[in-house]
Amino acid sequence: YFAQAPKFIYKNEKSIKLITVGVIAISALSIILFQLFGNQTFAGIKLSFLPDFLLSSFVSYLLAVSIFRTFMKRNLKVVAFISVGIMAILFYSQLPEVFVSILDDAFVNNLMRIVAKTALISIFLVLATNWVMDLAHTPKPSEMMLKLSDWSLLTLSVPSKNIINAEVDFGSKTTQFRNLLKFALRRKFGEGDSQYIEVGNAGEIARQTYLTRIIENLNQILGKEADECLERKDLFTFVGQGKYRLRILPENISFNATLLEEFIKEKENEEYELLVSK
Repeated sequence: YFAQAPKFIYKNEKSIKLITVGVIAISALSIILFQLFGNQTFAGIKLSFLPDFLLSSFVSYLLAVSIFRTFMKRNLKVVAFISVGIMAILFYSQLPEVFVSILDDAFVNNLMRIVAKTALISIFLVLATNWVMDLAHTPKPSEMMLKLSDWSLLTLSVPSKNIINAEVDFGSKTTQFRNLLKFALRRKFGEGDSQYIEVGNAGEIARQTYLTRIIENLNQILGKEADECLERKDLFTFVGQGKYRLRILPENISFNATLLEEFIKEKENEEYELLVSK
């Protein structure tokens, strides 16, 4: 569900680095303050707990936004608003750990913790159920067809998404087209591990966002409505250890001979020349 999370936490490499450094710094500050002050209170506030509280507040915000958008996208509006209320209770349940003199009712505090954690588990169960239903409606690999006919130009069929022999011109978005071409070549001509491409972790494709951009560009060019939009899981299968492969069956993938020849003859694509020659 990262696709519904605030984009700054995963679509900008600089932001990811800043968040990582921030989390480490806050954690270190929390340890230092606890070593210095322990459980001492100052004006009714546990100073050593403040950094951890700030970090928890940030995570609560991210969860609230992400889960709300997820349920709204799936037209579960009541659950979406309930989930925000649950995250608010979860946030409130952390306050007594810091502001001990203001919120000192042990019964109410423990009740809030129980309600918040139980409700959060319930929300994640709803998410899991929704995910299983999504998988059940994922397009069948046998019904999808892909033809790459020229640079930046392809023809795609996904009948369950009302896409029938649709021509897609990526135009200037050559990086996304090339990445999709690589996936198609590996799926068509590869065997075993050679069908997969590692994404991130110094793999062949640098970042996860490149996969997401392929799907976003397809939806944008095709002008799909929200209920018929392609999702990443429709075209790509995650096989573990950061590796993905195209879901379309090899026999349903075809290439223009000239396009194929031009691509594999590029110096940086020698690996694909060997793959196709097999």
